[in-house]
Amino acid sequence: MYKVKIKTYIMFVKCYRGVIMATNKVQTGIRFEPELLYKITQVAKNNKRSLNAQLEYLAQECVKKYEKENGEIPVDENEIYSK
Repeated sequence: MYKVKIKTYIMFVKCYRGVIMATNKVQTGIRFEPELLYKITQVAKNNKRSLNAQLEYLAQECVKKYEKENGEIPVDENEIYSK
C-alpha cells in the first residue's frame, strides 16, 4: 500500500485483484474476543457484507443514534486531516 498526499488528506492506494483502488478511509486495528469476532462475521455474511462493511455500518448506526439523542457531533476537519 502506498500513501499519496492529495489536497488536505491522505489517500491510500491499494491494489485489489490487479486493479488500483483509492480510498480516503483510515485503517485501524480492532481487537475482539474470538467468539464475538466469529459471531459478527456470521452477521456480516447473513447481511451479505464483508466484516469491514458490517462494522462500518454498525458504527454509522451507533453515531446516528447518539446524535439523535445528544445532538450533532461537530467535526473539525483540521483535526481529522492534520494527523
